[in-house]
Amino acid sequence: MSRTHSSGHLLALQRCAALVCSSASFEQLAANVLQSCLPLLGDFGFFDVDLGTEVVRTARAHEDPATEALLRPTRWAHQERDDGMNLCALSSGVPAVHPDIDDAWYRRVARGDEAHLAALRGLAFGSMVSVPLRFSGELVGALTLFMGRSGRRHGAQDVALAQDIADLVAPALANVRLLAAERRARLAAESAQRRMQLLAAASSELSQTLDTPATLRTIARLLVPAVVDWCRIDLVDAQGQPSVALVHHQDAGLAARAEAHSRRWRASATVPGSVDWTIRHAKPQRGSVTPENIRLITDPDFAELVRILGVHDSLMVPLVARGRTLGALVVLQAESGRRFDDADMTMLTQLGDRAALALDNARLFAQAEEARRQAERASRAKDEFLAMLGHELRNPLHPIVTALTLLDKPEPRAHELARQVIGRQVRHLTRLVDDLLDVARIAEGRVTLALEPVDLAALLADAMETVQPAVRDKRLSCRLELPAAPVHVRGDRTRLLQVLTNLLVNACKFTDAGGTVTASLASDGGEVQLCVADTGMGIAPALLPQVFEPFVQGAQAAARTQGGLGLGLAIARSLVTLHGGRISAHSEGEGRGSRFCITLPQLAAAAPPAAAAPGPSARSAGAARVLVIDDSEDVRETMGEILRGQGYEVRCAADGVEGLDIARDFAPDLALCDIGMPRLDGYQVARRWRSDPVLGAAGLIAVTGYGRAPDQALAREAGFDHHLTKPVDSQALLELVASLIEAVRRRRSGAPTAAA
Repeated sequence: MSRTHSSGHLLALQRCAALVCSSASFEQLAANVLQSCLPLLGDFGFFDVDLGTEVVRTARAHEDPATEALLRPTRWAHQERDDGMNLCALSSGVPAVHPDIDDAWYRRVARGDEAHLAALRGLAFGSMVSVPLRFSGELVGALTLFMGRSGRRHGAQDVALAQDIADLVAPALANVRLLAAERRARLAAESAQRRMQLLAAASSELSQTLDTPATLRTIARLLVPAVVDWCRIDLVDAQGQPSVALVHHQDAGLAARAEAHSRRWRASATVPGSVDWTIRHAKPQRGSVTPENIRLITDPDFAELVRILGVHDSLMVPLVARGRTLGALVVLQAESGRRFDDADMTMLTQLGDRAALALDNARLFAQAEEARRQAERASRAKDEFLAMLGHELRNPLHPIVTALTLLDKPEPRAHELARQVIGRQVRHLTRLVDDLLDVARIAEGRVTLALEPVDLAALLADAMETVQPAVRDKRLSCRLELPAAPVHVRGDRTRLLQVLTNLLVNACKFTDAGGTVTASLASDGGEVQLCVADTGMGIAPALLPQVFEPFVQGAQAAARTQGGLGLGLAIARSLVTLHGGRISAHSEGEGRGSRFCITLPQLAAAAPPAAAAPGPSARSAGAARVLVIDDSEDVRETMGEILRGQGYEVRCAADGVEGLDIARDFAPDLALCDIGMPRLDGYQVARRWRSDPVLGAAGLIAVTGYGRAPDQALAREAGFDHHLTKPVDSQALLELVASLIEAVRRRRSGAPTAAA
């Protein structure tokens, strides 16, 4: 050193050097430096050291515990003042000396901060000096000393000695800084290694399970207690609603208690920092748990629990996989005292990505398993249905074949019996086919309703009349409970009658002889409830939830005495739903009967439906000419016979080419034409028909087994006036033929015709 030193000065430096050399740690070094300065250079003081990541302050007072108690909570703060006042050498880099301090100085330093002013007055110092610590040109700290109740003032010698002590200590502080940096680097490397090991373990363990609960437990076990004190995972359900899936802590009892509270109370997704906010925005967030945060919890028990547990730090990570947010991972620090940093956030975000992928894989696997089970159930249902369909089709075919042999007998009684048998069995076959077609139409959304006011009481009475043969055959007791006044709904009369008939047929079918079937109708609160109850075989509890599914039936004996395809209730549910209503099934179990209820919106007032205008009479057509084109000889023969019975002149053709040839000579008023025929199909026939100048004005009706909406559209495009699906009701066919012939004649005569 270039300056000259007094003996006291040298003694102080020697003492400081000895204390520095004997210091085993940074804390001891800082305390020893202050000890060497007190009371020679001050009554109390600070020793502030910049360790690179933070400035650490050590405060001491000489034989004044009250002053030392005031100093210890203080923290270093960078000083930049616009009045040029130098208060801290660590801020300015040059010594700061204030030997004459009074209350005006206090007020100037405090600048209106009353708390700061009170603290300065409480310390009651009259002089201060702050000298910088430098090593290799780098500012590493500052030594600040105060003269208090001793009343002394700092002079030039005191400043010089303080600076010499700072220069003496600076190399030791540099070593401390290097050691601290080395320790931080070692801890960071160890922490990074632990994080990498955790992520590697997570990748390995999470890849080994495709079960959601197992995946959740694995995530929690990897984190608690090695990394965090608490782990909570929320998942989003199929409806997009988040809920608690797991809460984990070392203490299982505490975890169960916290989970119960978490399920009971959730902060809104509009509250920043909430779990639902994290899920909605798919962004990680880190925050401290403060008393202010706890006060936002509206469940007082939950708030008290968080307070008791001492939760102080939180981190929330969204679980996002394949662009879909599955939920959120919430981790908390409590009893360990640990804090989250940027490295923790990065690691937990990466862990969240792995967890989300594992959870999504588990979800997809569960969906694939369910799809496989559904496919297996569908395959079994298909096999069962095909076997059932074969049985149901053979049942009516057998009596038909038998009845045909009766027609070979000469007795009129045998012919009448054959006609009755064939009629009944054909109606049965038609119902089976109609049910299959209805299911197809409903599945394709092709069912349209002709809505009008319908009196349900009258309709229920009609449906009950329909099932009277079954009622008589099984000697059932049949009760009809109707209100005194009509009850109207807005609906399709035909379709509603179909629903009611299905329910009544079912009730009769599954009720033993001598049982009771009850149909009731009531209205209340703007709704109509129609119920069909029976005392029959009932519905097994396992079957009840599936009773409205297509092809579902209870177990039947091999004889299948009840018959049917298991479609009636499925059709009924779909038609009721189309009417804005609902249908339900109730049963106390097998052998205890069943009850089906339909609820529909009631129509407040309904005008009686207008009477239908009478259709044109077939007889009025006179000797009109009709051509039948069909590759089935049976169809040609039977249809021709029916038409001739109405007075029409009829010709028949076995295919489209023959049909066009006959038509040019016969010049029919109308043709009934099949679609699927050899040589020329029905669509080709219609196109050539319409392009022919002689035939073009005649009527064309497609009579075919192709009944889908696309088939009907193709028929219209080809030129057919109407499309009928086999089997065709004879009376409906004759009415349509008479109507269309009348329109054709009016068109040929130039008279105006009604729009089709």
